[in-house]
Amino acid sequence: MNKTFLLVLLLPMSARLLQAETIPGLGAATFPTSTHSAAAQSDFMRGLLLLHLFEYSDAAKSFVAAEKTDPRFAMAYWGEAMTFNHGVWNQVDVSAGQTALAKFEATAEERARRIADPRERAYMSAVEILYSGKADKRERDAQYATAMEQLTAAYPKDDEAQLFYALALLGKSEGVRDVPAYLKAAEITKTVFARNPDPALPTTGFRGWTIRSMPQARWKRRSRCPRLRRMQATRNICARTSSWRWACGTTWYRPTSPQ
Repeated sequence: MNKTFLLVLLLPMSARLLQAETIPGLGAATFPTSTHSAAAQSDFMRGLLLLHLFEYSDAAKSFVAAEKTDPRFAMAYWGEAMTFNHGVWNQVDVSAGQTALAKFEATAEERARRIADPRERAYMSAVEILYSGKADKRERDAQYATAMEQLTAAYPKDDEAQLFYALALLGKSEGVRDVPAYLKAAEITKTVFARNPDPALPTTGFRGWTIRSMPQARWKRRSRCPRLRRMQATRNICARTSSWRWACGTTWYRPTSPQ
């Protein structure tokens, strides 16, 4: 009887976490997690959307807030660690990433054992590569991209995994122009966009989309979003793919509903 009552109690929360969640001013995304705290999930989603926008310091604050609300929330620590890897800019703070992960458990093995959900364990296993300290950055980035590719294969309906895989492909170029990688990232994000024809799609998708489909993406230049107007990554990618007209003198805005 008690188990049945607990299941009924948790069902509404589980259903909510499986739905797209909207954060005012940032947009919407779907990223179900194992936390049973609505407040922690909300902070996590805010951090996730800020992470897509490369607003790393603000994203870290949101993930830390989620950690404080639910100290057992593995993905909050994953998110904080992700804010210290700036793949498109060829930057990573290994020490800061290790510190973030160590707040959950001291070692990678202990962290993996503590995570019951296999999808969340896969995300954590992937980010562990970036901060393992093994091999050099180029090799770690390549291994991370491979891990994210495997995650997308295991969870093909996880659009966030697809977007982070696309970003990993951009990051492993190590500052060297790699058009095939950019185009592959574009195809991935184009597929995500097709499944989510909504202006609130996380911006990583739009970054890839603009590589192959500049005319279709131009409509979003005049977003009314008052806060998030830093889309330097799009300009970087456009420049690397010789889309000079759009790389020079254009500030790309993240589309959101008018406010």
